[in-house]
Amino acid sequence: DTAGAIPLKTNGILAIILCLHRLDFPYFFFNPHLRSIGILINCSLLLAFGISIIIGSFIQQHHELESTFKSLLSTRIALKENAKKLEVINNFLPAIIYSIDIREIPKFLYINKRGEQLLGYTFTEFLNRKHFLEEITHSEDRDKIVNMINGESSILMRWICKNGKVIWLEHFITCSQELNDGIKTIEGIAIDITRSIETESSLLTERNFNVTIFENTASLIILTDLEGKVLNFNTAAEKLTGYSKADAIGNFFYDLLVLASERNNFKEIISEIDEFKDIADGITLRFQSSNGEMKYLEWRIGTVSDTKSKITNIIWLGIDQTKKRKAEYDLKELNKSLESKVEQRTLEINKSNLELRETLSTLKE
Repeated sequence: DTAGAIPLKTNGILAIILCLHRLDFPYFFFNPHLRSIGILINCSLLLAFGISIIIGSFIQQHHELESTFKSLLSTRIALKENAKKLEVINNFLPAIIYSIDIREIPKFLYINKRGEQLLGYTFTEFLNRKHFLEEITHSEDRDKIVNMINGESSILMRWICKNGKVIWLEHFITCSQELNDGIKTIEGIAIDITRSIETESSLLTERNFNVTIFENTASLIILTDLEGKVLNFNTAAEKLTGYSKADAIGNFFYDLLVLASERNNFKEIISEIDEFKDIADGITLRFQSSNGEMKYLEWRIGTVSDTKSKITNIIWLGIDQTKKRKAEYDLKELNKSLESKVEQRTLEINKSNLELRETLSTLKE
């Protein structure tokens, strides 16, 4: 049974001992004069057999230990190589990687190179300064430290750099606990999203600014698709036309704001919209408001394009020219009246001149 666990050379020695035992045992055992010597020789052989088994097992275990040691050595080398690779990856990642002991006061146990570079503190400062997590956390976000300790993820927090700059970080947290010494830690990855937050804030400000202009400008601003269907309708357009935004959106521009007799002009503009690159010259179109009043609107046309310079929408900027048109009409009527009066006065003067000439002729006579 033990032969399979003992080296080949040891197995040979055991086989020789067993053969000698089997050969001399009958000879010495059946000879009364040599029996005592036989017992001594066979006991010696059995002792040698046992010692050989022990030595063989020891040799086998030694070989196994050597093999295990070599395996552990190669594993250790592989682990060192992997650790070096992980350290390189860890230090060159664009994210901050850190570990914090949260048993009592939250204390940094580790932070990678990215954290040092981004925040401006040294590795020693992170590890040795008490209450450091609270120090670098913005005062308005310190209540979120409890969320970190509870392992919540993801958390938006502001950390303060050594130079006073505030950066926005999105933290992804996991909790772990060492069974041997009871150390409880949180492992975190923090991604700098300051630029995204600033861009989002800038876009929101710009959007609010654009909405304010859109809703409060005195001119009509109407957004349509390429077929003329209304997509947006500002406050000035609601006041002038009498249509609400809800009533206007989804309807065609020409059905709401163009007289039937002038819709061909509108459709011609739509068909040539690809030629508009900037704000087009004004075109005046009439329409009848919801209360039946005739209005004159001068429209300036712009386009909205996508990233591939393909026109996707049309912007209609409308200016109410009704008063101007009425003034022009009144001026024409006044000019006509003045011309009539001048003509009448001229006739009167000519008549007077004729009478004067006749009177002078009479006086001469």
